[in-house]
Amino acid sequence: MSITHFYRVLLCMVFIYFSMRNVNAANYYINDGTYNGSDVYTTAVGNNANNGTAAATPKATLANLWATYGPAGTNVIANGDVIYVDAGTYTSASSAVGTCNCGFTFNVSITIQVAGEFKTIFDNNYVGIAGSYYFANITASVTLKKLQLKRYASNQNGQAVQISGTGAPGATLDHVITNNNGGSSKYAPIYIGSNSTVTITGGGSFCNGDAGHNASGGIDILGTSITVTITNHVFIGNYKSSAAAILNGAALTITGGNGTTSVSASNCLFSGNQTDEDGASGAAIYANSGALTLTDCILELNDTYELSTKYGGAAYFSGGTQQFTRVLVRNNTNSGGSTYGTVSVNGGALTLTNCYFSGNTSDWGKDVYCKAGSITATNTTFGSAANQMATYGGTIDITNCGTPTDQYSSGTYTDHGGAAPSFTTPTVPTYTGTCGSSNIALPISLISFSGKKEGRYNMLKWVTGSELDNEFFILEKTVDGVNYVNVEKKEGAGTSNEMVDYEVMDYNVEPVLNYYRLKQIDFNGKSTYSELISINNAEAREKEVVSITNLLGQEVNEQFRGFIIITYSDGSSLKMIR
Repeated sequence: MSITHFYRVLLCMVFIYFSMRNVNAANYYINDGTYNGSDVYTTAVGNNANNGTAAATPKATLANLWATYGPAGTNVIANGDVIYVDAGTYTSASSAVGTCNCGFTFNVSITIQVAGEFKTIFDNNYVGIAGSYYFANITASVTLKKLQLKRYASNQNGQAVQISGTGAPGATLDHVITNNNGGSSKYAPIYIGSNSTVTITGGGSFCNGDAGHNASGGIDILGTSITVTITNHVFIGNYKSSAAAILNGAALTITGGNGTTSVSASNCLFSGNQTDEDGASGAAIYANSGALTLTDCILELNDTYELSTKYGGAAYFSGGTQQFTRVLVRNNTNSGGSTYGTVSVNGGALTLTNCYFSGNTSDWGKDVYCKAGSITATNTTFGSAANQMATYGGTIDITNCGTPTDQYSSGTYTDHGGAAPSFTTPTVPTYTGTCGSSNIALPISLISFSGKKEGRYNMLKWVTGSELDNEFFILEKTVDGVNYVNVEKKEGAGTSNEMVDYEVMDYNVEPVLNYYRLKQIDFNGKSTYSELISINNAEAREKEVVSITNLLGQEVNEQFRGFIIITYSDGSSLKMIR
């Protein structure tokens, strides 16, 4: 057997395996009491008397569907099944099982797909504060997609979602928003426990915690053997008070772990988060263990409030390791009592690379403070005010950071000199509105990019889930991996939170492997590239093209759009519209 034939057989076996594995997957449908232009999955009004197994017969609530087909019912929901929830606000009328959209245990690998995080909202109305009325306890590779969870409160671990023991590939929260959750002496709306792998893409933690329901925050990560990846997420206006199980880190908390816990966040915005209790530190981020990596993020307008000693108006670390790369830290405050550092280290090891600090306030070390552990900064700009740093027992070591000043008391402070380089503000999601009504604009979210042979041309398609300031795409092609040519330019959608479909037909294919990528250009000129995909056109030109003409018989080039006739060397022809 040749190597080529072996791989073909292997690919065929893999395809058959996955096809057989999903052959029994089922779809379920839910819609509220209205059917309108916002609905995308169903064709009728929801009714709990329906079977919920077809678009024309949707159930009215997730609670009823789960009671019918979940573990307490026929128990037929299985791995690979998809529950489609159409547009609407699904409010829990009471805490009773079957009427409350809460208390679910998802222990099979299902997907809950909704019409959009601002179109489909589960509003629990703070029902069941004394019970286990979070939205869901997830212990399998569950995907929650484009969902908003609002006003959940639980005396269990997660106010809205608790995730533990998912292993790999783990749970996925895709464009999930938690909004105004809180109200017990437990953890944040999203709680991630030991032995879990979790991917969080898009969405946000909005305004969780208020005067009446204030034991909250954004995401709490507690335990060992945890891997969390967060991308394009916003942490806005989250609040923690004395009722919270962990007082520190109103946006993101990492604790109770060791070197087996790893958290990475990229292109995220941490804004307006607040801790409000004596002894609470790290208004936005807190970690005492594990490894945290922040890349291309912004921390702004966060505040540790109250009258006692405060550490870390933006972030506080007392253990573990932290890496900040291209992070902007601006306009954060420590507004109560004696305050120490916008980013404060008391036992951890923080590395700053190509970061920028501006407009932060604190009594000691306006930008960074090191009481124990270490801060190492390279190519980083610190604020223009005096005493941007304070070394009180730990170690601060800087290189190419300009000329900051240090409030040195003890420990070690070393400045190797060198100018700080220029800094480009990271691209992160933006938001509008208030805690009662907010919206998110995300950077480009590329859902898919694919291509295939279609007769004499290659069809390229891509779909975006969201766009932020996207001026246009350029589809590029190469056959040698070095030299690229432009195939076509497609205007972008500007700023959009809806799915947008694009397609391009490439008629100028080479009889080899053709590689394609997308170049995306923002209105400010910034560009990013997609991954390469390939189409094998080795047999695409068995017959040579003799001519391409329009309906009048006039020859046109390969870029002509309209009705054409392609004539080949063997005398055959192809009529088509392109």
